[in-house]
Amino acid sequence: MAGRAPAVSPERYGLTETILGSEAREFAKSELERSGRLGRRLAEKLSASPGQIVTYLPDDAASESIISFNDSIPCNGQAMYGHMHDFAMALVKNYLTHSGDSVAIFNTLAHPSDPWIKNYGPQFLTYGTDVYLYLLHADRSESGIKRAFRHRGAYPGIVAFTRGQHSETRMWHRHAMSDLELTGLAAHTQFVMVEAFDQDGFVLWSTSSTDQ
Repeated sequence: MAGRAPAVSPERYGLTETILGSEAREFAKSELERSGRLGRRLAEKLSASPGQIVTYLPDDAASESIISFNDSIPCNGQAMYGHMHDFAMALVKNYLTHSGDSVAIFNTLAHPSDPWIKNYGPQFLTYGTDVYLYLLHADRSESGIKRAFRHRGAYPGIVAFTRGQHSETRMWHRHAMSDLELTGLAAHTQFVMVEAFDQDGFVLWSTSSTDQ
């Protein structure tokens, strides 16, 4: 991941990093704007601090195909859903492992009154009617990450990689976020993963093109 070490090698998953331009920024901004209040705050940040956006493609993908972010990209004639999602989960694990103050936030389609939210456990946040799942540094097990990906149920899937004082605040225990806390999450976000290619992949926005 640009600006964050140690990196996960995309080559291990048969993928190559490709730097994207203005079309990808517009795509990411549009998807964020329809992904709840946190997504809209992140879209505002993307407009103010464009940073860098990349994606990861199989070696045999035609370069021009990356422009159509809503269409599937095959790998050797097959959908690349499996190994792309393994790579996405590896990026989350890498980020959570790197620092004790790292947090991954997942958007969902859930409502705070949905029964499964209470059964999911303590690791969710709400803002109005928005529900977000989260993982802290201590939750970096493979099973915990798979569980978050499995339960988010949102398209487009958004994962915000944030850090800072949030891992020490009381909001992780009382669930409901204040406007100030939501703003803080957006302000401390370093990377945003936005699902693309008909769920076969994603674009990854680094809020700064230099190391942080």
